[in-house]
Amino acid sequence: MEFFLGESQSMKSHYDDIDLLIKQHIEYAISSEVHKNIEDSIFFSSYTISLEVFQNSTQKLKSKVKNGHLEQIEFLREDAQKFIAKHALSIDIQSDQYRYLLTALLKAQIKINEAIILHFKSLCKKAHSLDYLEERAEQICKLLCDE
Repeated sequence: MEFFLGESQSMKSHYDDIDLLIKQHIEYAISSEVHKNIEDSIFFSSYTISLEVFQNSTQKLKSKVKNGHLEQIEFLREDAQKFIAKHALSIDIQSDQYRYLLTALLKAQIKINEAIILHFKSLCKKAHSLDYLEERAEQICKLLCDE
């Protein structure tokens, strides 16, 4: 999908186009992360990885949105350049649209992180349920007996 933000469009539509693309970006990222087959990893890692690490990094991203100066954040500038290239956008890095895009991308990453955290929590809960543990034990025994 390509969107061109040409000079003939109004400023409002520049932001509308960015909003639409960001919404699609969020939906795609969340869907691809949630549908990864990571259940086995969750089963084993849920005993050792603390969700606080992910929650703290998401909190840091939220504080960066409030603090501004997003153009100084290296990974965000790189993400913006990839996003601009992917969607063939014509946005000057000195423009208000570019600063708007940086903010939108950072807010999008926060939404994606929060969705992944919720998904991870539900998988962890499942991984600690007695039914799941019994099912996994049966699967592991079957694998061992088949060899």
